[in-house]
Amino acid sequence: MNKPIALISLILVTLVWGVTFTLTKSALSDVPALPLLAIRFLLASFCMLPFVFWKRDLRKQMNWQSTWIGAGIGLVLMLGYALQTFGLETTSPATSGFLTGLSVVIVPFISSVIQKKKRMGVRVWVGTWFAAGGLYLLCGPGLIHMQPGILEGLFCALFMALQIVMVEKAAPFISPLYLAFVEIATMSICFSIYSFLVYPHSVWNLANWLQPKVVISLLVNGIMGTSIAYWIQNVAQRYLSASQSAVIFTLEPVFAALVAWLLDQQKLGFFTWFGAFFILLGMWLSDTSIRWKLTWKNHDEISQ
Repeated sequence: MNKPIALISLILVTLVWGVTFTLTKSALSDVPALPLLAIRFLLASFCMLPFVFWKRDLRKQMNWQSTWIGAGIGLVLMLGYALQTFGLETTSPATSGFLTGLSVVIVPFISSVIQKKKRMGVRVWVGTWFAAGGLYLLCGPGLIHMQPGILEGLFCALFMALQIVMVEKAAPFISPLYLAFVEIATMSICFSIYSFLVYPHSVWNLANWLQPKVVISLLVNGIMGTSIAYWIQNVAQRYLSASQSAVIFTLEPVFAALVAWLLDQQKLGFFTWFGAFFILLGMWLSDTSIRWKLTWKNHDEISQ
């Protein structure tokens, strides 16, 4: 994989994540949030298991240090998903996507603290704030009034940003497949234990889980939106910085809004589309691999 392929791969991952908001919102009408997450991540873990143990080279890389690092990142990601799903119970899929996308503002701050020697360039900061402004235009005054579900979404963004930075630090040293597997397995174990201890037997009624919208949600979210998506993320972040990845992930609310709009779950107005444009602009500005050049006839090429 090279940088352009990593960029395209993360955009496709973000597209899948945008779809998952509407699917999760639909499934929550039949099953509770945490049991839904437990089954989702259990399914994703079992899908990845054969690939993890089938690769001989990967088995050689398994050690306690890599496992503990992956488990720590998994716990952070678990908190993010729990807060996101609780927020979806009282907010629209598009709004939840916008709030999750606020991680783009948080990543540079966390990255600058954790990676003390690494300074963020001006373009990254400008691109980040363009994206943040786009998110505000998309989300509107709900951010200010702290409507139900907004607080969960904001804390979700914090944990999602922390996960992006932690993956950037771990990805060069740990197999992307194994790192993704440990993250997902950690979430599946924690959500499963909690769900089976806290939720009554009636929650596990098979009829609820066989509803078409629940089955579709679990299959798409578990396989495409979790096992495959996080594997790709861990590979791609070997070639992209945490801030660049975060700005790419701001496409997630754009995709979430488009899916909600296509399914007639949310109306999209002028500010929504204008906010989407700001997000794309921020994504372009933050990618320092893009050179700004002007070529004049009979003059040397001037790089800005």
